[in-house]
Amino acid sequence: MAADWIKMRSDLATHPKVVRILSALKADKSRTESGRVSDKLQVIGALHAVWSLFDIHSEDGRLEGYSSDVIDSLIGFEGFAAAMISVGWLEQDGETLVMPRFDEHNGKSAKRRAQEAVRKREERNADTRPQSVRETSASDADKKRTREEKRREEEKNMLPDAVAVIDHLNEKAGRNFEVVESNTKFVFARMRDGATVEQLIAVVDAKVRDWLHDPKMSEYLRPSTLFNAEKFAQYAGSIGVSRFDGHASALSIDPVQAEWMRGAL
Repeated sequence: MAADWIKMRSDLATHPKVVRILSALKADKSRTESGRVSDKLQVIGALHAVWSLFDIHSEDGRLEGYSSDVIDSLIGFEGFAAAMISVGWLEQDGETLVMPRFDEHNGKSAKRRAQEAVRKREERNADTRPQSVRETSASDADKKRTREEKRREEEKNMLPDAVAVIDHLNEKAGRNFEVVESNTKFVFARMRDGATVEQLIAVVDAKVRDWLHDPKMSEYLRPSTLFNAEKFAQYAGSIGVSRFDGHASALSIDPVQAEWMRGAL
């Protein structure tokens, strides 16, 4: 499982194997008689779906327990896996599907090579641009690095508070969420919006009371839900939490005020 992107050739639409897959699918009488004749864009979209499936669920180009029928069902395209096998872009090994040359096009090393190639190409292009353009680009890159460094420093300072919030959620909800980027990013985002640790913990406590013993809702006692931008504002408003001059405080308010704050937060 490498990353959230895959390589796609810019000339894929005219690749001979794509043409052969298209011909094989059109030659399928049952498909033609049903009124669904594949076109080139459908084939390219299906290839993207299959390659993405391998990229997400395989580290070595093998999917144990998968068959052609399973692939067809997952991408919603009957007969497509067989067409890929016919051109050598997919292989069946017993109860395992294999993606030939997986390491050349997917996987972490392949993606690092692709990113390095892009970087070198951009550097070569940069050398041919006028001096004024290169200076502007360098300035923009410096600004981007400065923003990124500032963000990292900010998150470093906020980390103890984020740890306190996640630990509190684990304790109250009986969970075991780790202090990792996939969880802390939601806490950091709400703190950047002006929420304090006290406000975050107040929302945790309120939703634990509401959901902990509800089989359907208890699964939502997680950072991605509790501290989602839109949902957090609703949760905070529903328990009477307001902001004033960047600070959060719990107030005793009437229902009309609470409804106004839910819309304003």
